[in-house]
Amino acid sequence: MTLPVILSIWGAVLSTVLFGIKIFETYRDRNRLLISYYFGVTQHENQIIIANPSKTPAMIDYYELFWGRRRLWRTKVLKEIFSPDDCANITIPSYSKHVLTFSDEDYFNWDTPSIKNSKIYIRLYVVGGKGPKTILVYPQR
Repeated sequence: MTLPVILSIWGAVLSTVLFGIKIFETYRDRNRLLISYYFGVTQHENQIIIANPSKTPAMIDYYELFWGRRRLWRTKVLKEIFSPDDCANITIPSYSKHVLTFSDEDYFNWDTPSIKNSKIYIRLYVVGGKGPKTILVYPQR
């Protein structure tokens, strides 16, 4: 093999490896929000925890909590549980969490679904996102 052939093979392998590293970094650093719950904190209090495991802060402008049913790529709202009257304006710093507490008049009964085969979902309106993000809250898979 001649020197130009060796250099072209080396360049192709190196650029492929660097491309793979860039794809991995993009996947690792994507904006994500994780949801967990803690129902029954006290007699009449529920908590939903929104975690931000990415390195960029997340701003949630508005959210809705509802009983719903997933159909292919859409989630059908069957019964609304909670929806704030005005903007939520929640900022979650990178690698941290925010707790939504539902107590007193905002408390909801989570263990008996009001509609058969329905699940609790939260729809988050994230600033700068492509659209609302619907995430399963309960029961989690």
